[in-house]
Order: sequence, then structure tokens, then C-alpha cells
Amino acid sequence: MKLEVNCSNHVFEFVVLVLENGTKQLRKQCLNCGKAEGTIYKHSVVEDIYKLPLFNEALRASYDSILQEMYNKQYEDIKDQKQKDFEIEREKRKQQYANYLKSYEWKRKHDFIMNKYGYRCVLCFKPAVNIHHLTYDRVFLEDERDLIALCKNCHEFVHGLVDDSSIL
Repeated sequence: MKLEVNCSNHVFEFVVLVLENGTKQLRKQCLNCGKAEGTIYKHSVVEDIYKLPLFNEALRASYDSILQEMYNKQYEDIKDQKQKDFEIEREKRKQQYANYLKSYEWKRKHDFIMNKYGYRCVLCFKPAVNIHHLTYDRVFLEDERDLIALCKNCHEFVHGLVDDSSIL
């Protein structure tokens, strides 16, 4: 989306832009807001280049500053909307996951994993009460290699080591 400084009345006039090496370029600049056209004109387009005003750097800097503020605002608005959309999707995924943990399919996987490990924590061998995902890459379609049995303490410990807040 192209942003434009709100100038109610663009008045483009020929001006002379003097470069650092002394070269003079013929340009057009709005005398109200400072916007400069990108076109470089041939000197022959005007009668006498030396009678034209110089490019107003201060006015252009003001224009650029206003435009930068507009871009920054647009960027922040887009970023905020993306964050809101992300949070909405995250809540949906959390709800889907909560529903999944109540499903017959999960109960079947839970029971299979508990039986596989003899209802014992794979880390400390105390009675297991939780099934832990080693990866969330296949959540809802887990393979038995994705799941292990853990006791409450080991499960909390493992989750303390890994920031998995962005997974679901």
C-alpha cells in the first residue's frame, strides 16, 4: 500500500537540486509539502536554470519525516492486527487440543503409552500420570515414538526446560 502525505494542493514547480559534486539537476518539487518528483529533467526544458529556486531540503526533510511517521503507524497497525490474529488462532488451537485430550482417540493413545511403559515414568520410574509429547509436529496424529509416560514432577521439570508456549 502506497502512502501519500495529505497535501491539499500540490503545486509542483521546477527547482534546481545541486548534488555534492556540484552537478545541477532539474527537478520538480511541491512548494507546499516538499514532495519531489523522481524525474530528472533536461535543462533545455526551462528557459534559464539559473533563475529557478533551489531544491528546498528542509521542506523535503519535513515531507520525509511525515511520510516516515505514516509508514511507522501503518507498520504498527499491521503488526498489532497480526498479533491479534495470532492470539485468536492460538486460542482456537488450545481449545482444539483440550477437546482432543478428552477424546476417545487420545484415551486410546494414552492407554497404549501407559501400557508400553508399564505405567512408570521413563525418567525416574515412579508411577506415571502424564503422557508427554516429545514433539508437537504430529499433534492429533501422534506416532507412538512421539509420546512418553512421565510422573507429575518429571513432566513439570521437562516443561520447565522447554518453552513450549508457542506450540499450541
